Amino acid sequence: MNSLFNHNQVIYSLDASALIAAFHERYPIGNFPSLWRKIETLIKNGRLKMSQIVFEEAMRDTEIKQWCDENQLKSQQA
Repeated sequence: MNSLFNHNQVIYSLDASALIAAFHERYPIGNFPSLWRKIETLIKNGRLKMSQIVFEEAMRDTEIKQWCDENQLKSQQA
């Protein structure tokens, strides 16, 4: 079956509540390091995005902000 999308072209959008719940409750980094490495790669490659408002909300969480800072993950404004 042919796909309209190339797997490497898919852009994902993330909500702050999903990121916060994953980070703290459902998929903590200590238990799922490969998932978080994949998330880091998607962000760095511009394939995982958040609106500026969502990004600012996520950055209110000090542990997520620290993770972003440590991995040089920043808001990518157009």
